[in-house]
Amino acid sequence: MSRGRATLGANWRDGRTTFEVWAPDVAAMDLVLEPAAHPRFRPDGGGLIPDPGSRFQPHGVHGPSRVEDPGAFPWTDAGWRGGTLADTILYELHIGTFTAAGTFRAAIERLPYFRELGVTAVELMPVADFAGQRNWGYDGVARFAPARCYGAPDDLRALVDARSARGTSRAATAVRGGRASTTTAPTTAPSENSWSRPSLGGRGAAAVWSDAFHHQMRRALAGDADGYFADCSGSTPDIAATARQGWLYRGQHAGYWGAPRGTDATGLALERFIIFLQNHDQIGNRATGDRLLHGIELAAWRAASALLLLLPETPLLFMGQEWGATTPFQFFTDHTADLGRAVAAGRREEFRRFAAFADPARREAIVVVVRRSPPAG
Repeated sequence: MSRGRATLGANWRDGRTTFEVWAPDVAAMDLVLEPAAHPRFRPDGGGLIPDPGSRFQPHGVHGPSRVEDPGAFPWTDAGWRGGTLADTILYELHIGTFTAAGTFRAAIERLPYFRELGVTAVELMPVADFAGQRNWGYDGVARFAPARCYGAPDDLRALVDARSARGTSRAATAVRGGRASTTTAPTTAPSENSWSRPSLGGRGAAAVWSDAFHHQMRRALAGDADGYFADCSGSTPDIAATARQGWLYRGQHAGYWGAPRGTDATGLALERFIIFLQNHDQIGNRATGDRLLHGIELAAWRAASALLLLLPETPLLFMGQEWGATTPFQFFTDHTADLGRAVAAGRREEFRRFAAFADPARREAIVVVVRRSPPAG
């Protein structure tokens, strides 16, 4: 293992492995080592738990951790010199559904396709490990460990390394909702905040997802007017204003939110706004997971796609969008039965304010994909 500064979890230093854990409310913490360098902890003489700073959970999030050395991977991307937002075309994908195998290694085989398409950066939906065998990614509980069903940590590193070697940006790769030591990324901050200017309380973010273009286009093309779409007109002037400003609301009152919304982005380069016609949120958070192309004419879809790609903002494509995929992308989990039912109920409740689902019976008809495999480990 290589030497390096200590972080939470297992660390190789001065010829030995040390374990660091943050547990301010625990009086005593026992380290239990199992065969093949699999550690677990026992806080205050209680039950065994995995390392909270684990970098890999080969037997599931409830099982023992595996000691990993993040500095041992043989990177080959030394010749990569980075890119700029002005040259960025993002492609968002979910590792588990992007290929038939649903693994990091399988995704490597598709990298030439991105280059042919013109994509310069890949954004992964969160890959932090989760309970069960399948998940959208936002139930990750092992924040530093890639999901074992997608592969080992070195498989994720190999994917990042191969992207860089084949001309797809490493620095613009995002692992949303989780953390991977192999990547850096533009932050995705709420549009209500002064997200880029530290002098105004912002965090100096390089870029931000802006839902405004999507909302305006969905209202214009498909007629969506429920929920937060009520604050969008879909008119040509409002679409144009959104394109000029990065988003529409700059402090005006928004009826759906019942409060002023947005900040003035004057002076910020438009390339710092990431815009899209589809992303995982705006498909998977729909009641049936339907894509925009389900409800509009192909000619309108093509025109909207051309507008997306020709505006000065940074465009984002969601997997399958480039060839007009109509397959739904529904929210899905693999929780145990009780938790699964609670998640389904919560998802249905979200649509209460949408006219089509005001009737409780209609909300019960919303399909929520909840697998119920036994917990691993």
